[in-house]
Amino acid sequence: MLKDEYELFKALSHPIRAKIIELIYENGELSYTEILTALKIDTGQLNFHLRNVSELYTRTENGNYTLNEAGKLGYYVMRGVKKRTGKEEIATEPHAPVEKRVMAALIDYSLFIGSPFFFILFLNLWIPFGEQGRDPVILAQFLHAIFFLTLIAFMSMETYNGQTIGKYIMKIKAVKETGRKINLVESTIRNVAKIFFLPLDLLTGLLFFRKKGYIRFADYYTKVKVVDVSMDIIE
Repeated sequence: MLKDEYELFKALSHPIRAKIIELIYENGELSYTEILTALKIDTGQLNFHLRNVSELYTRTENGNYTLNEAGKLGYYVMRGVKKRTGKEEIATEPHAPVEKRVMAALIDYSLFIGSPFFFILFLNLWIPFGEQGRDPVILAQFLHAIFFLTLIAFMSMETYNGQTIGKYIMKIKAVKETGRKINLVESTIRNVAKIFFLPLDLLTGLLFFRKKGYIRFADYYTKVKVVDVSMDIIE
C-alpha cells in the first residue's frame, strides 16, 4: 500500500512508468509480453520500472497485470494533468483511408441485411416451409434471430482478428492504440453503433473528435483505430 501521495508521484515520475499505468488501464489487463511489445524496451528496463510501480498493480490468476485502486488513481491524476495542459496523446500510427472504411462498412451492411434472406432461401430449397413456416410472426422471429446471430458473428470475428468480412476484403483492421486486439466489449460497442446508430456515431465523431484522428464516436470511446494492413503496417 502507498503511504502517501508523494509515493504515488514518485512512482509516476518516469515516462515509461507512466506509460505502463496508461497501457494497463486502457486495456483492463495486460501480459508481461504485451507490455514489453507495446513499450519496445528490453526486459531489464521493464523489470526495473515494474518494480517501481509494484504498489499500483496486482496480478491476475493467469499472471496478467491489472491496476488496483492506487493505480487507477494514478491514471486519473495523469489524465487530469494532460487535460489541463492540453497534452492528451493522439495516435501517431496512420489510419486506414476513409474510402476503404466506407467500402468495408457497405460490404458488412450487405451481409448483415442479406444474411437472413439468403439463409431462408437456402432452407426453403432443402426444407420447404409449410403453412406454419410462413406465419408472419414465426418468420419475423426467425429473421430477428438470424440478424442477432450475424451481429454476434461480426463481433466475434473483430474480437478474434480485428476484422469483419468487409474489413478482411478491404485489408484493414481494428486495433487498440496500443496495438493489441480489441476485446468483445469494445467490438460490441463499435458494431452496435455502426449498425444501429451510424449517422449519429459519424456526425459526433466528425464534429468533435476528427482533430484527434477519429471519424466515429465509437472509435474515440473505445480508443480503437482502423489501420491499413495491405502494406503490412501491423502484424
